[in-house]
Amino acid sequence: MKSPDTFVSFDVETTGLDPKNNEIIEIGAVKVENGEFVEEYSEFVNPGRPIPDFITHLTGISDSDVAGADSIRTIIPTFLDFADGYVLLGQNVSFDISFLNNKRTVYKGPYIDNIELARILLPQLHSYSLENLIDYFNITTKDRHRAFEDAKATAEVFLLLLDIRHRNCQVAFT
Repeated sequence: MKSPDTFVSFDVETTGLDPKNNEIIEIGAVKVENGEFVEEYSEFVNPGRPIPDFITHLTGISDSDVAGADSIRTIIPTFLDFADGYVLLGQNVSFDISFLNNKRTVYKGPYIDNIELARILLPQLHSYSLENLIDYFNITTKDRHRAFEDAKATAEVFLLLLDIRHRNCQVAFT
């Protein structure tokens, strides 16, 4: 069994919030082994339709960025190969998995949601959004609402949450 600080943190950017009516436009991930970032994954996905202006404004991803990209049917197997054998980590991970599974990928492997762990370890916070956790931990990011950067920030938050959990357990046993 892998240690808790060995996982793949991932994120998707999409054309909207509904996996039945919207498409993935970017998948980003970082592989973490024993707390160290060891491998990166980042792919644009051609959604087969125009990206709404709101999404382009939010993410910075335009139709020209995804025009030459592969379809989701090609990208998902490469992502699953990248993540094979690892626990998946995400921020509101059920959202991201719902988009993967809507494309007839049935991901049944283990996953962890940062939000759930943060609620337990940081009950004083008013919000458990990635943005709020990044601010709370003073994490520097380049591009918010980009899949790889959000996956990397999610991994950093998770490692800090593990550290809090570890310190709390030590206090409980001393």
